[in-house]
Formats: sequence, C-alpha cells, structure tokens
Amino acid sequence: MWLGSIGDHRFLGFPTDAGLFMAAVVPSIERRDEVLADREAAYASELAHWPELEAAVAGAKRVGPIRLLSRDGFFRESAGPGWVLVGDAGHFKDPTPGQGIADALRQAVALAPAVEDALGGAGDRALHDWWCWRDRDAWEMYWFAHDMGTPGPPPLLVQEIQRRIAADPRLTDGLLRVFNHDVTPSELFTPSLALAAMSKALLTKPGQRKALLREARTLAVNNWRRRAPSHPSPAARRQRGARDLRPSRRPAVGWRWRSSRCGHAASRY
Repeated sequence: MWLGSIGDHRFLGFPTDAGLFMAAVVPSIERRDEVLADREAAYASELAHWPELEAAVAGAKRVGPIRLLSRDGFFRESAGPGWVLVGDAGHFKDPTPGQGIADALRQAVALAPAVEDALGGAGDRALHDWWCWRDRDAWEMYWFAHDMGTPGPPPLLVQEIQRRIAADPRLTDGLLRVFNHDVTPSELFTPSLALAAMSKALLTKPGQRKALLREARTLAVNNWRRRAPSHPSPAARRQRGARDLRPSRRPAVGWRWRSSRCGHAASRY
C-alpha cells in the first residue's frame, strides 16, 4: 500500500481485485477548476510529484476513466417504510481517515437486530431507531474526518497536538483506538490536551501568539457549534418532515443547521 504526503500533494495507492492497482492523487483545492477542465492532465501532473509511485504504474494499462471524488460529506434520510440506507448510500464523510468500509460493516452489524425487531412486530420504528443510532455513532467521526482532510498545512495548535500524540505512546494508542471506533475523538482530544498544547505553543512560538489565540478561539467555537443536535420529539418530526440537513459553510466558525427527522443529518453544499 502507498500512502504519502509531499507538500500540498496527497497520494494513495493499493492493489485491488483481479490483479488491478488503484493509484489516487489529491490535488490542492486551489486546482479545482483546472482539474475539472482537464482531469487527465491534472492527474499526470499530480502523480509526477511522487516519482516512485509514478514509476510503479509506468507502463501499466489503465482500464477505466479517471474518476473524481469530492470530499463533501452528508447524512441522508436513511430509513422509511420497509427500507434503510447503509454505508455511503446514507452517510459519507471525508475519506482521509479511511472509515468508509468500516462504517458500512459497523452499520450492517447494528442493522441486523433492528431488521429482526421490525419483522417481529416493532415495525418501521425499529428501522428509524437504527437510523438515529447511525447518526449519533457517526457524528463525531464526521467532524474528525472533516478536519483531518482540510486542505493545506494543519493550524499551529493542531501541529502541537500532533507532536504530543506522536511523542506519547498512550496518546498514540488512543489515536489508533479512535480509528478503530473503540473511543470517540472527544475522548482523545480533550480540553486538557488542547490546553497543554496551547501552553507549549505559546512558549515556543512567541512571535505567533496572536495566530495561536485565534486558532484556539476557532477550535472552541467549532466544538460548541458541532455538538450533536438533540433529537426532536415525534410531534416535531411530523411537523418538520424528513429532510436532509444541509449546513451552510461559515469560514473558521462552523455551520448553521436546519431540522431533520433525527436531528443529526448533515451535508455540505
């Protein structure tokens, strides 16, 4: 498997079925229009930034067109009379932490008893309860993936947090447990960790204190705005109807929410 980051260029490569190999590149968001205009040329120019990966696929025959994947995420209405949506069909997050297949399997395991309950007399309510569980279960990881996949270098405060995690085996193990869904991101990225990182960064980067304070404020505001919305009452659900919830982008502060049947559904325009 190939996984690399060189400057503002990201790469992913791995063998897949039938002897095929997938090589993916992640160009800077500033190249969006260029990529959309000529994906062939953009792919070739990005691949050249990692000569070893480029050499690994040199001479190989491409068996399909170059596909584009947006990092925009969503939570959709995912249950109704006799139907449910599992995996990416109902919920998609930024692919950077590689949670897609794990999400689908995790949701399928939780769905099986809900289907049994629905067939056993609980009806569509059991499927709706599963949908609400899915939203709660995926909510924190959605924002963790969003931040992890944000273009450009990490903020100074985040860089210091990353250094502390890399230097502490206990925190490193905690990060792996986040990826495995053993703990939630908030159980690792605690206020005490952020405060310790902030104190260290202020001492070691005295010339960047204003930027660090701005980042700390943004982090605090985002954490407040990203709290999981509470579940509305059944009467409120009927009144509001079942809609996808679409937050509108507000740089550096967060999102504005509209209602949904489960109170969690979200997507980006």
